[in-house]
Amino acid sequence: MAFAQHEAYPSDDIHEARNSAGERELSEQKLQSLLQMDTCRELLDTLNAEAFSQLLNNYLKRLDRRVELMATLHVQSDYTMLKREAHSLKGASASLGCLGLASAAKMLESALASSDDEMICQQLQQLEALGDMTRHALVQRGFLQV
Repeated sequence: MAFAQHEAYPSDDIHEARNSAGERELSEQKLQSLLQMDTCRELLDTLNAEAFSQLLNNYLKRLDRRVELMATLHVQSDYTMLKREAHSLKGASASLGCLGLASAAKMLESALASSDDEMICQQLQQLEALGDMTRHALVQRGFLQV
């Protein structure tokens, strides 16, 4: 993808603690910035764990394609469609408790409204990084089954 130059897990966001699979764990502060826990718990209570995990899995698969599409729309200067995609991502992310992604999509909307190309690029990069971290956070919290 066009925005792969960044480090997916900045070192200040991860404790050196390791989980049982040997993976580094996100700090509690980072988890709280990525996930709206009340929303996640409410969805988990409403759905069963398997259904919620499948819903999140579908969302995350679509997220990867959506971020790629938004990067392409930016290169093509199709700001009308890019605004629609950002707005749709903001709503979908918020409804699933993915707070960090919803916030980044909102910031992308603001950058698009002000035609700030540098900020648009930064927010697209942020969305890609947050997708990876959100996936990790959902697994770490037990909402996403792998």
